[in-house]
Amino acid sequence: MIRSIVAVLAFAGVLGTSAVSLAAEPSAAPDTQCAAPFNDATAGPFARRDYITRVEPYEVTESNGKQSRTYVRGAIVELQPAPGVTRELLQRLVENHVAYLQSTGATSNSPLAVAGATAAVSSTGDGFAVTVMSKDSDAAKEILRRAEALRVQ
Repeated sequence: MIRSIVAVLAFAGVLGTSAVSLAAEPSAAPDTQCAAPFNDATAGPFARRDYITRVEPYEVTESNGKQSRTYVRGAIVELQPAPGVTRELLQRLVENHVAYLQSTGATSNSPLAVAGATAAVSSTGDGFAVTVMSKDSDAAKEILRRAEALRVQ
């Protein structure tokens, strides 16, 4: 921090501008306040339940040519948009939250905490869809159960 201030002062002296005018410039660091509902990897993307607009089963249909079967493979949790939040930012938050859960062994009721769960974020045009899935049918049912418990009543 002190080195940064000294560097700014030295740079200001070289340019002939005042340090006060440089200090008043907005920070180049990204503004995380805009993405506030979704910027805590320890809490995860579902911490703010008021942002959840819909939860539905994620179903996959498999066909062998003669028959088709539909299986529940997880849940789709739709979130309303927030200022500054992009699909990429939300995907990174989901990945960081999963890594946090795995590395700390923290217990959570999040669908992302189910063993073997994977997640993908997509844009829905008026928000985002977080698809949490597993190939294991028991894990997929648990993901759906936990996702449905997230709904605000």
